[in-house]
Amino acid sequence: MKLRRWMTREKVTYMAMSDRIGRSHSVVQRYCTGERIPGRDAMVKIYVVTNGEVQPNDFYDLPTLAVNAPATSSVNGAAEALDHV
Repeated sequence: MKLRRWMTREKVTYMAMSDRIGRSHSVVQRYCTGERIPGRDAMVKIYVVTNGEVQPNDFYDLPTLAVNAPATSSVNGAAEALDHV
C-alpha cells in the first residue's frame, strides 16, 4: 500500500506522520508524492508505524507479477517490463 493511501485511510496528516517517524513534514510529503524514497531508518519506522501495511517495495513502481503464472514467466515478464523503463 502506498504511504499516501495509508495516511488518507487512517486520517494521518503529514505533521502527525513526521512526528511518528522523526522526519520533517515536507520530507513525508515528498515520500507520498514519490519525489523521495525513504532511507533505511525511515523505511523501518514507516513499516512499524503502519503495522507492515506500507512496505519498502511500495515506494517503487514495480510491475505486478501474475499470481498463477509459472515463476519463470512472471520473472521474464518483469524483466521485459524493466527493459522499457
